[in-house]
Amino acid sequence: MSSIQVVGHLCVDLKPGLGSTSVAAPGELAVVGLMTISMGGAVGNCGRVLADLGVDASLSACIGDDELGAMARRLLGPRHHDLDLAVAPGLATSYSVVVEPEGVDRSFWHHTGANAAFVGDCAVTTDRLLHFGYPSLTPAMCADGGAPIVRLFDRVHTQGVATSLDLAFVAANSPVRDVDWGALLRAAVARSDVFCPSWHDLASCLGVPMDADAAYVSEWADRLLDWGAGVVLITLGERGSLLRVADRDRLAPFAACGLDASAWAGTTTWQAPDVLTDVTTTNGAGDAYKAAFLARMVEGDGPQQCLDDAGRVVARYLTGRPLVG
Repeated sequence: MSSIQVVGHLCVDLKPGLGSTSVAAPGELAVVGLMTISMGGAVGNCGRVLADLGVDASLSACIGDDELGAMARRLLGPRHHDLDLAVAPGLATSYSVVVEPEGVDRSFWHHTGANAAFVGDCAVTTDRLLHFGYPSLTPAMCADGGAPIVRLFDRVHTQGVATSLDLAFVAANSPVRDVDWGALLRAAVARSDVFCPSWHDLASCLGVPMDADAAYVSEWADRLLDWGAGVVLITLGERGSLLRVADRDRLAPFAACGLDASAWAGTTTWQAPDVLTDVTTTNGAGDAYKAAFLARMVEGDGPQQCLDDAGRVVARYLTGRPLVG
């Protein structure tokens, strides 16, 4: 059994080396650098970071029967002995073209592909925590008001394992744009022992302001606890993160992690990020932060230690340094 299982969205990230080059106008040619190929999505990003941190993580996702699917197996196989990649007939492996000119935050051209076949019926291969991301990019998980998420998390809980949920941005042309996200999240958050979205992604789901001030974000953290979350971790990029924790009784699912509920219960912490001047990439940084936080959490560490270690890891990730050392 692994200590963390990451399930859901997986894609192949294709990142052309743009330097400071702007996107070419129609009919023009722009010279770019080497293409970097890596695994992305919640499963790819978190899996890579957990492996770098020496954490035993199992991965479950869907791929297509195509060249990108074969590439996914080659890239993931050597680092994850417990790898469950179901082949989705008739669907291509998901990919993202990561557009990240120098000094500019990244954007994505994304194909959902085989992620559309993920319905949460994977075996539970962890004895501590299962982390699922992202509902909006695994559209079958959004059916019937998020019923597949509810079924997955209820099944996980019956095995004495804690649950974690992360979100992705809901694009204007997303096939799940018209989902009743308020209702879906109420159902899913009630079963999420950890709910760890970025504010940007949460706001895109709920249609609330993305440039909200700290007081407004805090109000939403309280609301998410009222909806039933155990631990709420909201990341805000350069503005840091907010951790807010429910009462001791709600933390019971973390018993298998050896978590000291009395040290966590009722915690409210705003964590300021390190000031960095040599950022090389922001792609996957949110997943890196959350993976590091969860890695410490399942080892029974306290809230401040989890936040501090996550901050250290993401600072190394952003600046292209080894995560351990």
